[in-house]
Amino acid sequence: MIVDEVLDAVERELAAHSSEQVGSLRGPLGSPMITAFVPHPRPEELGHGRHQVPVAENAYAGLEIKGLLHVHPAGGLPDDATVDGLQPVTWRGGVSAVVLRQYRRPERHEVLLPSGIMSVYVSAASVGGRAKMHPIRVQVLPIGRDIGRLARCFGAKAAPLCTVDVDGTVFVAADLGLESGDLRLLFAPMYPFQSPTVLARTGSGVTSVPITWDLNVPERLRLELALSVLIGDRAVPWARIDRSVHE
Repeated sequence: MIVDEVLDAVERELAAHSSEQVGSLRGPLGSPMITAFVPHPRPEELGHGRHQVPVAENAYAGLEIKGLLHVHPAGGLPDDATVDGLQPVTWRGGVSAVVLRQYRRPERHEVLLPSGIMSVYVSAASVGGRAKMHPIRVQVLPIGRDIGRLARCFGAKAAPLCTVDVDGTVFVAADLGLESGDLRLLFAPMYPFQSPTVLARTGSGVTSVPITWDLNVPERLRLELALSVLIGDRAVPWARIDRSVHE
């Protein structure tokens, strides 16, 4: 699972450049969710077979390294350097992704980017201790897209996405500042098929607010429709959220 804002970062930091680039894909500890892309901090090392990301960087922003991403202008599978670079940093079969500068209909393990196609593979140990790459289906969570639509439609201020752990379950959290009050939305990995949990600061504190999640509505409009009823509900005694309640 990849949050759509990661794809935006891949396009901006890597795919749109003509030079060879590499970076790491990161996410919450023990979760199959990728929530961040971090460009390689020393691009001068590229081209010398040193694509490895130091193990010490696993603690970056509280996220662990899920795998590496590399540009292959001519196409093809992840190269030996990228595969070898996965060995010291992955916890359970690393992800290796390549950006191919070509345009065609993406397959199940691929995502279409403005500058090409991102193909995603997962490594598995084989006889002899060498990793083999297998294509893996990509599930994109369109959270950034839908939060951006909400912000534009309702004049809200959207804070950067983050992740939170609630009783051992990892959610992607989005904070929205509205004229009527503030909301925190918690997105589970099944979004947009599953409704987010909506938390609001009311006169009596932080409370969970029920919303109607209609699967008959096109997925791009579900969140906007569900929240439009809540935002216009004057029966909710809104109050501004103190940022400290989020942490």
